[in-house]
Amino acid sequence: MWRAEKLRLNEFGNKSKATYAILVINLSVWMLLTILGGSENPQILRRMGGIDSSLIHSGEYWRLLTAIFMHVGIIHLAVNGLSLIIIGKLVEQFFGTIRFVSIYLISGIGGSIASYTFIDPHVVGAGASAAIFGCLGALGSFFLIKHQSLGYINARNRQLGSPRRLYIRDILRTYDLSYTHRG
Repeated sequence: MWRAEKLRLNEFGNKSKATYAILVINLSVWMLLTILGGSENPQILRRMGGIDSSLIHSGEYWRLLTAIFMHVGIIHLAVNGLSLIIIGKLVEQFFGTIRFVSIYLISGIGGSIASYTFIDPHVVGAGASAAIFGCLGALGSFFLIKHQSLGYINARNRQLGSPRRLYIRDILRTYDLSYTHRG
C-alpha cells in the first residue's frame, strides 16, 4: 500500500499524470466559465453545475461532482492549482494513481455534500478545496502511520553527522567540488 520506500526525488515529476490531468481539467473548466460569462457569475456557475442546494435537493446530484472542478475567480483557481501540484503530486506518489484519484474525488464529493448541507439556499458553491484538504489529510495519515520508519531514517542521518555537515557534503558531491579541487 505505501510506496514511499521505492521513490526517488527525481521520479516525482514523471509519475504525477493524474495530478496534472486534474489540473488541466480545472483550468479548462475555468476557461469555459470565463468564456461563457465569468467564473464569478452565479448564473453561469449554477448553469454549469455549481452547488445549488435547491437543485441538488430536486435530484441533480451530479452537481456534487461537477462543482469540484469549478473555481470562482482566478485567485481561487491559482491557490487550489498550486496546492494541487504540491500536495497532489506527493499523494499520487505515496499512494498510487488510483488511490490518489479516489482520495481526491471522495474528499471533494464529501466537501460538496457538506456545502450542500450547510450552504445558504441562494448561494452557489464551487471549488476543490475539500479535495485538496482530503489529500493533505491522507499525507498526514501517511506520516503518522510511517513515523517509525521515517524516524529510523532521521536517526541514521544523525549517526552520519549533523544535518548541516550532511547538507554541505551533499552540495559538494553534487557539484563535484570535493573531488576536482584536490591537491
